[in-house]
Amino acid sequence: MKLSFKWQKILLLHFFEFSTKNEIEQLAHRFNINAVDKMLDEIGLDIKNNGNCVYIVELVPIFHKYKLPNYLIRTANDLLGVANFISDNLENGCKEIWYYRKQEMHACGRVLFSSSSLSNQTIEIIDGNTVRALETKKYSLYFRADRINWGWGYDVKESYFPDDKKALAQKLLTKVFVELEKQKTKVCDLERFFNDLGLNDFTIDFLLIKDVFYVIDWDTGNDMKVFNYLNTNDFESWNDYYMGE
Repeated sequence: MKLSFKWQKILLLHFFEFSTKNEIEQLAHRFNINAVDKMLDEIGLDIKNNGNCVYIVELVPIFHKYKLPNYLIRTANDLLGVANFISDNLENGCKEIWYYRKQEMHACGRVLFSSSSLSNQTIEIIDGNTVRALETKKYSLYFRADRINWGWGYDVKESYFPDDKKALAQKLLTKVFVELEKQKTKVCDLERFFNDLGLNDFTIDFLLIKDVFYVIDWDTGNDMKVFNYLNTNDFESWNDYYMGE
């Protein structure tokens, strides 16, 4: 079966050791598009047992597409809207439907790594359940800063913290900075991989959940170039390795 581009992106993070198999399966729950009822039963049972979670459902096509259609589930009643969501957004080539289970989250954000600018790294940090909130601006905490390279201090460009959350914000920022620095070797390996393809700028998205730092996604200025490389270098066998086949 041909791998979806989104799955290949996640497998690439696994290959560079950003995530374990167990972590991937905890963060991304994958279903064939014909197994929607099974997915809804699983979410419904989880809502019954864990009423404080949020679920984000995504339709995942085979080929690359920015901003995949998604649907937010907070209560059992929201499950009733999934059929209309699929009907309104289903396209040819969509073989999978995924959901993400979002628990209490301390912070999330995005880091831009650029070898074509003086400031090598730009970081944005927010509170909330999804990094996409950076684009919709649905957050109560926001921080953006640049730095020249690993080990350097940050030059703050913009920040917003309500007075009653300043202490929490400072704690979260410190934790993110420390955990990001621990990713240096992995990020540098990923950067070399992209540079070898002629891609000098890329981003990683991250989550901080209960003090655990996860890198969950990446983007470049030409993801199709990466997609084509993976598909001409037997990336299917990497999926077999992941699946233990």
